[in-house]
Amino acid sequence: MPPKEKKSIGEALVERKVITAEQLQQASEEARKANEHLNDIVIRLGLAKEEIVAAIMGEIHGIPFAELSGYIIDPKTIALVTEAIATKYHLVPLFKTGNILTIAMADPLNIIAIDEVRLKTKHQVEVVIATASDIKRAIKQYYGVVAGSIDDLVKAIDSGEAKVEKIQESEDGEDD
Repeated sequence: MPPKEKKSIGEALVERKVITAEQLQQASEEARKANEHLNDIVIRLGLAKEEIVAAIMGEIHGIPFAELSGYIIDPKTIALVTEAIATKYHLVPLFKTGNILTIAMADPLNIIAIDEVRLKTKHQVEVVIATASDIKRAIKQYYGVVAGSIDDLVKAIDSGEAKVEKIQESEDGEDD
């Protein structure tokens, strides 16, 4: 018997009555025009909640869905993945068991990201799917500065949009 063919995210959303066939067609056309993923368009158009789309995508691909709001991530686990990799690939390390590092990703099919994490951490990598907003929140919470904000600040200073004032020291050693 031939292997069961995987459904597309669009077919699965229609089958589960999350969206209609007409909404799928509209979202598919928008995705082609914008050169974006269908699931991103479905969410952006407000046709389905981000959590539902992520959970169905995980179900289709056999990848567990994780809601990150309940996770408390060990700083040692966070330290295994640099902020640069976390922000570049929209992922966050969740926990480590032995030599296996479990990461949450908004796009768990990004093999390049998974390979880079595996190579940089020297750990086997297991993936769970999470919403993009949960990933963004976790990166901000665990890595501190939102990606790009320092670059944005430097650009603002260079362009004159932001002003930097020097604080002068008084004679008694106190700042003025």
